[in-house]
Amino acid sequence: MERYVVRVTNADANDVVELLIPFEKDQLVSAFSGEVRRRYAKRSASSLDHTLRLNSIHGPILDEDDALKHVIIDAAKDVIFAACESASTPQIGQVENDEVANPSEPAVREIHTPPATAANGIKIRIITPSLAKSHQNISAIPLLQGGVYIPLSTSLWDLKTKVANSLGHTLGHACPSRESQSCNCSFVEYLLKQGLLRYLDDFVVVFDDHKIERLPVSEPTRNSIFQALQARFETEVESQYNVSLEGGKLDSEQRYILMPAVALCSKDLHPGNPKAKGRPVPDEGPKPHGQTIKQEDTLEEDWHDLDLHIAEAPIEVLDPCLTLENASLNECTVNGVLNLYVVERKCLSTPLSTSLGKEAIFSQAPCWQTTPQQSRRGVSAFLSSLRVFAHLINAAFMEARHQDEVLGQIFTLTHFPPAMLAVYVLMQGNTPRASQCAALIQALTEVLKEMVPLHLIGGDETRSLEGSRLLFGFMLAKAKQRANFSKNSLLNYMDSITTVDLLNPGTLRPILHPVSTSMGMLEESFFQALHTPGLFEHSTELRPIKMLDVDLRQHRLALITGGQVPEVCALDIDHLNAHLHRDSVTSSPQKPIWDLTNLASLCEANGLAVIAPSDLARTKSPMLSLDKECFLSVYLGKVPCGDPTKEYEAHYSKLQYMNFGKLIVRSTILFRPLYGEEHVDVAIVTQVIAPILEGRNKDG
Repeated sequence: MERYVVRVTNADANDVVELLIPFEKDQLVSAFSGEVRRRYAKRSASSLDHTLRLNSIHGPILDEDDALKHVIIDAAKDVIFAACESASTPQIGQVENDEVANPSEPAVREIHTPPATAANGIKIRIITPSLAKSHQNISAIPLLQGGVYIPLSTSLWDLKTKVANSLGHTLGHACPSRESQSCNCSFVEYLLKQGLLRYLDDFVVVFDDHKIERLPVSEPTRNSIFQALQARFETEVESQYNVSLEGGKLDSEQRYILMPAVALCSKDLHPGNPKAKGRPVPDEGPKPHGQTIKQEDTLEEDWHDLDLHIAEAPIEVLDPCLTLENASLNECTVNGVLNLYVVERKCLSTPLSTSLGKEAIFSQAPCWQTTPQQSRRGVSAFLSSLRVFAHLINAAFMEARHQDEVLGQIFTLTHFPPAMLAVYVLMQGNTPRASQCAALIQALTEVLKEMVPLHLIGGDETRSLEGSRLLFGFMLAKAKQRANFSKNSLLNYMDSITTVDLLNPGTLRPILHPVSTSMGMLEESFFQALHTPGLFEHSTELRPIKMLDVDLRQHRLALITGGQVPEVCALDIDHLNAHLHRDSVTSSPQKPIWDLTNLASLCEANGLAVIAPSDLARTKSPMLSLDKECFLSVYLGKVPCGDPTKEYEAHYSKLQYMNFGKLIVRSTILFRPLYGEEHVDVAIVTQVIAPILEGRNKDG
């Protein structure tokens, strides 16, 4: 994939429009010309008939039957000019034979594109967490651009730009490139297991997205292989790709007696690890152990993104050319309107290192930040309570009927499906995407603004999250009450969510361009590669893989997740709404009464009590407690006795100067969302927080 700079002369505006277009260099000039025309049409009311020229508006004409790579040698230096033509502009032959022809004054023939209609467009409704909370009926929320039809040919990136402009938001990053990010290691291993035919006078190379070629070699050696690769790809392959030679066997003279298969992979997918597999995930990772992200340390380089969701699943806007029609989003409309759930999320210019486990999920990260920023005490309360809440609603500890009611409480309180899907992911013991984390905290923040009286937090809404424990306790109690009341009811919410497997079975990589086959859903390039003639010892007729009718839902989920996830939890909103409409005939939800004293007692009865540090030895983990800043934290148990370096750490504490020389036993593990896991001495923590608690009691 190359990036080409195109300058289009716009005679109407008397200036030049410059486009940056990622495009496959193997494509014909005619295909590239069509892409230029399409992109320019999105930025101008006029449509262009143009001739492409090299490095000047009077430069040599690019023939439409040539391949781009044969006429554009250096895409970084060469500039393509679009010389506009109209019916009044002399043709090429006339310009050559007529000296008075003036090619420096191009004309443009305006073609006014008619506005989109219901036949070729859809309407968009933008729903933010605050709008969802404030509108019981989302149909009352205004439509994008006053309800005009958005053409189905609109790319998801252009739609994201329209949404950002509508909300007064400036996107902090450029349109993603379609530059190939492929990993072929696992595919080569699969080919070898399936009986790949290998000879001593050639070898198989797999490049881009599972493209296969056989390249001849002069002799069966490593040097000959790399010479053949350099000749084929016209570059030093080791500088451009991560090169893996798989399955070869050498004799004592370092000559192959069994030729290897070669995998060319993107270097971005192999950062120092030649066996790394999978596409890169554009998520900021959690912070490293022991590092805190202070909210006041907001860097100028940090930026805010807009996450788009449909009720069904999150959307990863990674392909700049993926359109509403290609993604089948028109199939998700209700009366011609697509409900688009939008969340603003902070991102870091330098991604944090990725780690695994619950510490990574519930540690403070940019995706857990809100606008305006919540207090440090509030963030600690939310993430600590959420960690214990996620433990309590896990399938190992809660029946499906109770889980269904928990999802119902999330949906009823927030009216925001992405938040409910995030809770469902946590229920399954999985890690939610950064976009889902942002949706969850922002949707629940809107609920807490209604729940927590302003006079209790000094009129400061940035302290709303300090009531998080009470909200989670309420949801657990309400779910328990409803589950016991309706033991024979259907699992409306649980049955409306399914987990769709997006892994290609042959390579165990997420599928980006799916095809439905008799072998299941496959990556399109994988399917095509398996039908390469002469590839296997046994022909594909003996193991036929037939293409079937497209499953639009699976196809859509693979495209909108951008080949980033091995599976996706998808909500069937039509199925859910049908059941909710049926249930609403017999009962209607009542607005909850937020009695804080009663809510505190509900927390005590449903596993969200706050245990004093001095009493942790007599309780089970995980349990809420307090850290040395008197913020909510999570008790995770005792340090294993087999690790004395962590169990006993002797030093002299200034806080215990009266007991100079006393051994400090840090045998208790506390999870602090702002800092990570720490080993503490509960006696020290109890002593430190005593004056803080006394001050809070005086303040009421």
